[in-house]
Amino acid sequence: MDEGQVLDLAPNVKTFKRALYSPNTASVDPRQVCAALKEDLLKAGVEIIFNTKYLGHSGQTVKTNQGELEAGKIINCAGLYADKIAGDFGFGKKYTMIPFKGLYLKYAKNKTDVNINVYPVPNLKILFWACTTPRP
Repeated sequence: MDEGQVLDLAPNVKTFKRALYSPNTASVDPRQVCAALKEDLLKAGVEIIFNTKYLGHSGQTVKTNQGELEAGKIINCAGLYADKIAGDFGFGKKYTMIPFKGLYLKYAKNKTDVNINVYPVPNLKILFWACTTPRP
C-alpha cells in the first residue's frame, strides 16, 4: 500500500512511500514458542540434543561430536548451516542460505498508538528479502 493508505490505517506508522500490510501476521515471544514446542516434543518421546556438531551421516546414522545417533526421523535445526546438512542428505542442493539481519523497531511513545504490523517494501534488486536463492 502507499504511504497515504498506511496512514489511514495507523496514523503513527512511519514508512517511505510504500509498505506491506499484513493483517494476519502475529507477534509472538519466540522463547515462549520454543519452550512450548520443546515441552510438546518431550511429551511425545522426542529426544532433543543441543550444542551438537553435525559431522556427517551414513543412512539413518548421524555422526556428531557427541557420538553416533540413530533416528527414524531427523529434524534439521542447524540455522545458517541447515542448507549444508540438507544437501548432505540430498535435499535442496541448488539452494544456499543468504544470511541477513532483520531489525524490529519498537514504538516507545504509546503502545496503543500502533496496533498493526507494517513492513518496509523490499528492494527487489537485492535478494535479502528471501531466505534462500538459487545457486548460480
